[in-house]
Amino acid sequence: MSAESISGRVGVEPRYPQVPESFVVDPMQNEFINDVMNTFFLDVLDCMGIQEDERGRFASIHVRGMYSQYSRAEKIESNDRITTLTALNRVVALAFEVRTDFNYIQAGFAHFLSPEMLQECRQSIRGIRELVTDDMV
Repeated sequence: MSAESISGRVGVEPRYPQVPESFVVDPMQNEFINDVMNTFFLDVLDCMGIQEDERGRFASIHVRGMYSQYSRAEKIESNDRITTLTALNRVVALAFEVRTDFNYIQAGFAHFLSPEMLQECRQSIRGIRELVTDDMV
C-alpha cells in the first residue's frame, strides 16, 4: 500500500497520533488523566479523518471497571478502569488506569491504527458522506 493512498500525497506517510507516555499521578490529579486521554482520543479521530461534527455519529467512548485479580470467584470491582474509543464499530484506542500499591494511579495509552485500517475507515467515511449528501439533494 502506498503512502499516497492514505495521506493523499505522494511520499508522505500518514501522521499517526502521538501516544502519551505512561505516567503515575496522585489520585487527586484525575482531571489531568482525563485531559490527556481526551486530547489523545481527539488526535486519533483527527487521524482517521472524522470531523468534529461527525464524531457523535461515528465514534463513542466506553468506560469499564476492572475486577481484582485476587477475587475471580467474588468478582470484586476494583478502582481500576479501562476506557475504549470505538469508531466505525472498531476499538481504535484505549486508556487504562490502574491503582498502584500506594494508591497512586498509573495511566497508559495505546491506539490500534494501521495503514490498512486507516484506508478502510476513510473509505467508509467518504461513502457515508456521499450517501448523506445524495439524500440531502
